[in-house]
Amino acid sequence: MACRVCLRPVTANGNSSPADVAPGKSLAATLDSVYSMHARRAGLCPWMQMKTLFSNILRSRHISPLLFLLACCFLVQGAWIEAKAWLAQALIATAWNVTASHADNIQPWPWADTWPVARLEVPRLGVRRYILAGVSGRTLAFGPGWAMQTALPGTEGASLMAGHRDTHFRFLKGLRQGDRLLLDTPDKSRVMYRVTATAVVDQWQSRLISDHGERELILVTCYPFEALRPGGELRYVVWAEAESRQTFGLESMLNQTIITNLNEADPNISPSRLSASRLSG
Repeated sequence: MACRVCLRPVTANGNSSPADVAPGKSLAATLDSVYSMHARRAGLCPWMQMKTLFSNILRSRHISPLLFLLACCFLVQGAWIEAKAWLAQALIATAWNVTASHADNIQPWPWADTWPVARLEVPRLGVRRYILAGVSGRTLAFGPGWAMQTALPGTEGASLMAGHRDTHFRFLKGLRQGDRLLLDTPDKSRVMYRVTATAVVDQWQSRLISDHGERELILVTCYPFEALRPGGELRYVVWAEAESRQTFGLESMLNQTIITNLNEADPNISPSRLSASRLSG
């Protein structure tokens, strides 16, 4: 016997769509009329009710132009965020080239309060990202950031980087154990890392950095990757350990003022106590 809830009943006049809504009715009245019709159809499961409801709404000619404009605004805003993120990376790339040539902290634009500190590449995925100093919301809007309480990228110790899941660190979901990461530093050194683990952690209960002192790279972003609401309580974390270090020129002295140049650096926070709750992606 056929399952009754999977059948779509037909109205008396043979029309499977709900009753037509009289011209001039408001959007709210249209929704009420359509939903009431479907709510009375006990033979339809809730999913089929909602599916048919929205199909009829989309076909309706009474939707307010204001809603259409609102939808356009959301699309434009999303496109602007995406465009800003990638345009900024192009400007940061130029600043990086100057930084590598002059061993100085070069701002990507005159009013920037950050600068590139490393370049990260993932050969298997064809990914290249320029890492900025700091992990404030303002910085992460333009590129991945380095948490300044942790080790300087490419040096001994654990270096933590954060980025947004829908732009610069979207590629994290494609990383897998054994992937090779290449990190270039302003002193023209290159450190090769191998991904050792990935995990989804709670931002309030997880300590991301261990105390073993090895040269380690930790990449963090928000999770789930497809979530509509930014922030959330979960973080996606990738751990990678250094395998080798190559020098492509005379190593310059590391600029030790990086740690103190930004006001967001908190000297009271030990790197080993840095948790996912201080990072948003």
